Amino acid sequence: MKKRLVTLVCVLFWLALWQVGAMLLDQKLLLVSPLETAARLIELVPSAEFWRSVGFSAARVLCGFALGLFSGTALALLAGKVRFVKTLLAPLVSAVKAVPVASITLLALVWVSSRNLSVLVSFLIALPIVYSNMLEGIESLDPKLNEMAELFRIPAGKRFAGIYLSQLLPYFRSASRLAIGLSWKSGAAAEIIGIPSGSIGEKLYEAKIYLETADMFAWTITVVLLSWLSEKLFLLLVNGAAELVSGGRLFLRIKREKREQRGQRRNYAPAGITVSDLSKSYGGNKVFERFSGEFPAGKITAVMGASGCGKTTLISLLTGLLKPDGGCVNITPADAGFSAVFQEDRLCENLTVTANIRLVCGDRRSSAEIEQTLERLGLSGWGDKPVRELSGGMKRRAALARALLADYGVIMLDEPFKGLDEATKAQVMSYCREMLEGKTAVLVTHDSEECQALADKVIKL
Repeated sequence: MKKRLVTLVCVLFWLALWQVGAMLLDQKLLLVSPLETAARLIELVPSAEFWRSVGFSAARVLCGFALGLFSGTALALLAGKVRFVKTLLAPLVSAVKAVPVASITLLALVWVSSRNLSVLVSFLIALPIVYSNMLEGIESLDPKLNEMAELFRIPAGKRFAGIYLSQLLPYFRSASRLAIGLSWKSGAAAEIIGIPSGSIGEKLYEAKIYLETADMFAWTITVVLLSWLSEKLFLLLVNGAAELVSGGRLFLRIKREKREQRGQRRNYAPAGITVSDLSKSYGGNKVFERFSGEFPAGKITAVMGASGCGKTTLISLLTGLLKPDGGCVNITPADAGFSAVFQEDRLCENLTVTANIRLVCGDRRSSAEIEQTLERLGLSGWGDKPVRELSGGMKRRAALARALLADYGVIMLDEPFKGLDEATKAQVMSYCREMLEGKTAVLVTHDSEECQALADKVIKL
């Protein structure tokens, strides 16, 4: 409400400044007042000719914008995947960005008729904007979220919606907002140069020729309003899609609450892990050399050691996210599912806490189960909040909730309680002790108190 009030005050300020300027100049041929412009616009709006011109220009400008949006997004996806395409398109995109709109319009007149000139010009203006923004978004995608999705065995459709779309939507929103405004500006400019019959550009040109200043201002305001309205309507659709993804509703089937929740879960049996002669090096740095160990089924095994000794690498080797240089990892049963709290939280920042959990669990956990877990972890009331609004400790607990509620035969916990104060840590550890009863877990920690509270066995690296 406060933001809208500030916006209204700013608009009124500039209108008042315009009114004062018109009064001081007192030359209607050069500058008409906002009141006179509004009066002329009110005269134009009821006429059929006004709406024909609006429809003519809107159809072509928005068509060009839509083509630029689709093509720019598609080319960005291709360039993000194939480096050669990015290199190939770079000079073209730079050239289109640098060439003035007037030059683009005059060149475009060689290829298309004046009636469709605004389509091509709007397309050429929107394309590089969308392409550049989307490519930036694609290149900033977090590869560790893909690793998280691989470990949790998230299906391709949910992975695309939950991980890729949630990260790219802010870039898409920004590109759309900028491109649609510039499409209207460039499209109107193209119509003024091409003067297609029945267009807004023709009306602006005639107003200039016949020195009808009020008409010229009224049609200019019309273009501004159409640009603003197009932006708001389109962003409303985009924000609706973002909310759909953010809230996790894409990940659920319509009748999930009517099903037997526990009957849908796979219920992996606790798995045992045996490691024999495991070796792993990074360059000349040996992390493990002929390491052997056993992680019993149904028990919590703590892995302790100084920073940099290979605790996190061991988890990646056990889960198969890293391949060893030598030795082997045997898991019984072989198809055991894994769940994990990673060294980083690896949450989708633009999704809600519940949506992050649903991304992994789907409809295999009821809303009541999720709410209960969040409450026990001190996150009551935060389920519908985007992860980006959470503090570091709250994100850690959200990642822990996701891991505990997933289907798994083994759960990997890499420093799961870091960033938590003592009271919260005690509360969270108490709940973990309940949830991990009879489960296979590997706890990476440097805290002896955590080992004493949770671990059945300790391996020191």
